[in-house]
Amino acid sequence: MLSIPRIKICGLTQPSDLEYLAQSGVDTVGINLVATSRRFVDLGRAKELAELAKALGLQTAAVLMNPTARQITDVASLIDWDFLQLHGSEEPEIAQHCQGLPIIKAVSCSGRPGEFDLAKRWLESFDPSPRSEAASLGPRAISTLACLLVDAYAPVHGGGTGQLARWDLLWPRPPEIDGVPMILAGGLTPDNVCSAIIQTRCDGVDTASGVESSPGRKCLALVAGFAQQSQAGFSSTAQNSNQ
Repeated sequence: MLSIPRIKICGLTQPSDLEYLAQSGVDTVGINLVATSRRFVDLGRAKELAELAKALGLQTAAVLMNPTARQITDVASLIDWDFLQLHGSEEPEIAQHCQGLPIIKAVSCSGRPGEFDLAKRWLESFDPSPRSEAASLGPRAISTLACLLVDAYAPVHGGGTGQLARWDLLWPRPPEIDGVPMILAGGLTPDNVCSAIIQTRCDGVDTASGVESSPGRKCLALVAGFAQQSQAGFSSTAQNSNQ
């Protein structure tokens, strides 16, 4: 059953990394189709990576930034993606072009005035989604907001810069971003992800640079540590919620 990403690794470029990711407890991978990103792959490579990821039981997200309707169609026709991740200034109206794919909408959190206004417009355009299962998000003919991904401010590359988001602004959850699951990104590493989860009470985590030896090349030891520390953070949060 399709689930909201819990432990997501973004910026996959190497097929050899995928098997270990699946064994390490990662559930979702992001494949970057943003031309300005250091982890950009072309459509042919993206198809190869996504098909292998799905064969290994991983969920897949196609990462785009301010795409045209034609670009979305080209990407969506490659394979049956699990999510479409929009990492730019896209307005909710773009959902009509998203081919029925559940949308992960990225927003930045750096403390700038009005930063959550875009997230608010997205939430106002969609009925609140269940916090646990993306499978309930509606028919695939209509794209729906699956979750928000809160990242550091990176207007050129979209993400993957290693900069931290403002965790202190995320709990208590601001009303502008409350109502759908929240994935935390931005500078997360094995050393800080457990603390980040506990402080923000996020529903999932996402990293790219935090588990790499170089852009696009994942370090298997860092991936394992990130997954383990993420699980520890989620366990601690669950225990605290039950007390």
